[in-house]
Amino acid sequence: LKQWLSAHYAGARDALATGTRLPAELGSAPVAGGDAATRKRIDKFDAARRLAEDGKARMDALPADSTEAGIGGIEQSTWPRIVRASANPFDGVEISDEMLAADTAHTCSAINSWPR
Repeated sequence: LKQWLSAHYAGARDALATGTRLPAELGSAPVAGGDAATRKRIDKFDAARRLAEDGKARMDALPADSTEAGIGGIEQSTWPRIVRASANPFDGVEISDEMLAADTAHTCSAINSWPR
């Protein structure tokens, strides 16, 4: 169980690192408020990435004969916050009218790529 959960923390850490890195590579936002929104979302994902890193390190540090209570204590102190940060990445991010308009513009389809 301990190894399995450690692997899940590693997967979350890596996915959140990607979610932090890729938006930073986009460059400046073409609309008002875009850079601040991107920065806030990156900071949120980076905090969740650090939680996953911490959870993995704590899980890996447990002795081989750890009890479910010891493992569960780590899970309880990390996963809810990781999920909360990543489940709604725009929670608390101010979305300007220009950002909403850009979301439906054909020129931004390469960024958001979902069908309209």
